[in-house]
Amino acid sequence: MTSYPELVGTFGEDNVTSVNYDQLRDAGVGFEAARVLADVGLPRHVPGVFTTRVVGEPVNFSAHEFDANGEEGRILVIGGPPGDEESRYFLNIRNGLVGVFSLNESAPHMEIINSTVHHFVTFLHQCGILLAEVGAVAGEGRREAVEELRRRLTEADRPALEIPNSWWSLVVDGLKGEGA
Repeated sequence: MTSYPELVGTFGEDNVTSVNYDQLRDAGVGFEAARVLADVGLPRHVPGVFTTRVVGEPVNFSAHEFDANGEEGRILVIGGPPGDEESRYFLNIRNGLVGVFSLNESAPHMEIINSTVHHFVTFLHQCGILLAEVGAVAGEGRREAVEELRRRLTEADRPALEIPNSWWSLVVDGLKGEGA
C-alpha cells in the first residue's frame, strides 16, 4: 500500500495534505481510515482525476448525515474531480468504503469506487505515477502504460474495475488520451 514518502516522491511535499487524526476520530471515522488520512494523506491534485481544492458546497473534509433508504448515512467529503463543482469523493464513515456522488439535478448519481480509503489513495498515487511517466506521450505507448495501470489497480482492489462503466474504469480509460 502507498505511504506518505511515496506520495511526496510522486506529487511533491507541497502537493500532499493530511487531516488531523483526532478530528477524524471525533467525526466517527474508523481507526484505519483515520490513520490513512492523517499519516499517509492525499495528493492535493491529480490532473484529470482528483483535487482537494473543491469549489462550492459541500466543502472538503466536512461530515454529513443523510437518510439512505430508511437508514442514517454518514459521509466525509474527501475531494472532487477537477473542474466538476457538482461531484465529490467521499468516505462512508460507517463502513469505510469510498465513493463518488454527483448532485447534478438532471442526473444525480452515487457509486462506491473503492473498498478502503487506502485503496483510494493507492489508486490516486498510481494515476500520478502514470501521468508523470507518460506526460505528453500519445498513441500505442500511452495505451500500453494505461493498460498496465489498469492491471496494477485491479490487483489492488478488483471490485473497483470489474464493471466496464464503473467510475475507475472510466477514469482509467480517460487517461489514454484522445481517441481512447
